[in-house]
Amino acid sequence: MFNIDYKSQSPIYEQIIDQTVLFLMEGILEGGDQLPSVRELALSLGVNPNTVSKAYGELERRGYTENVVGKGTFIRKSHQVEKDLQNHFKESLRSLLEEMRRMGLTNDYIQQLVTTVLKEEENVTDTES
Repeated sequence: MFNIDYKSQSPIYEQIIDQTVLFLMEGILEGGDQLPSVRELALSLGVNPNTVSKAYGELERRGYTENVVGKGTFIRKSHQVEKDLQNHFKESLRSLLEEMRRMGLTNDYIQQLVTTVLKEEENVTDTES
């Protein structure tokens, strides 16, 4: 389920967090689903259990998961998760927009770029169907 890019500049624990959030957005994970145990995921990824534990702790702190002592880590059953995900993507988008503006791109150009990418993605989806 999880894939780690060991060459990435993004820390492994952040990759676990980001992939968990992505799985929630894509419906791969839903409220009530149990995540792999810390040891199980660490073993399958070939990473230190402390790395997975750090990711799980941060997911819980952000409100995506809840830890049930003796049972494991579960995706929270809440509509708040959807709102949190929207906020997560808004923040990511704001960060990207700031970077694009620092590079001198105008709002009109950014909108054209987004439209182009969306159309390209739509075409890819249509050809896969």
